[in-house]
Amino acid sequence: MKLAILGVIAFVAALAGGTGFGIATAPKPKPAPAVSAPAAKPAPAPAPAPPAPTAVAASATPQGPPVQSAPPLSDSSHVAAALRAANAAAAELAATPSPAKPATPEDYGAIAKILADMKPKQANEILSHLSDDEVEGILRTVAARSAAVLLAQMPATRAAEMSRRLMKPKGAK
Repeated sequence: MKLAILGVIAFVAALAGGTGFGIATAPKPKPAPAVSAPAAKPAPAPAPAPPAPTAVAASATPQGPPVQSAPPLSDSSHVAAALRAANAAAAELAATPSPAKPATPEDYGAIAKILADMKPKQANEILSHLSDDEVEGILRTVAARSAAVLLAQMPATRAAEMSRRLMKPKGAK
């Protein structure tokens, strides 16, 4: 046993030494030759204004603001402006609530299959971040044995509440 451990240690040390030697003896990259800067160019013409938004029929998916093309990045001021515009757009999208659709039994079934393939402790960690209604829907979807394993991993008070909910008919509060 000791011989095997010593062999593994020798292998790792030889591998590390060989890699270090290869890096130390590798030729150094040559710096790129300096290129003289071209004469200052006039600022590019501003991009044409985007077309006015047209009326769109209401759809199930939320429509975000129109995306405008960014000017060419010729200097750092354009980069800073592009970053500010991107951050503003991201903040606007984050502030806009998306319409939530109610979960369907198919949704619960898909999540239940994923959770059933996980270790119970990992699955319970995910369930701890879901609402009671969501956990109830998942527990109603899985087999009784799987539900028992998931309930056993929960804190006692939450497992008792979930058990009370499962004793009632589906949809009753």
